[in-house]
Amino acid sequence: MLIKCFKCQSTISDRAVSCPYCGVEISYNYRTQYRAYIKSPISEKFHPKSWLLESLLLVLASVLLFTIWCLPFAVASCIYANRVEGLWKSGDIDGAILASEKAGKYYKIGLWIGIGTWIIIILIFCLLIILILINIWH
Repeated sequence: MLIKCFKCQSTISDRAVSCPYCGVEISYNYRTQYRAYIKSPISEKFHPKSWLLESLLLVLASVLLFTIWCLPFAVASCIYANRVEGLWKSGDIDGAILASEKAGKYYKIGLWIGIGTWIIIILIFCLLIILILINIWH
């Protein structure tokens, strides 16, 4: 399970004896208190977005629209999105939030690569049409 370092607020393992980022020693007492806090009921309003539907649509779009280079990002997004619910239900709130953030990140990267690709294709197509029209008039 992941906890936050009380000094630098980095996300670290609850089994760590010291923070790998700032080096402060993590006492056993702090680790058990944090774990007890995480087990307490958490409101559904803090539930992270899963991104699963968006990721699956990006996979489908990248195959259908011939933007296969988006597919690795879509698959990575699907993998992380698939983990969110399981982590949330098991009580690993930090893990669910981290999985949601990574799923969203890879989804957005893949989406913008796909959109950028089609913008470039449309611009090239328009340029070719303009060049053809110029050649016809001359």
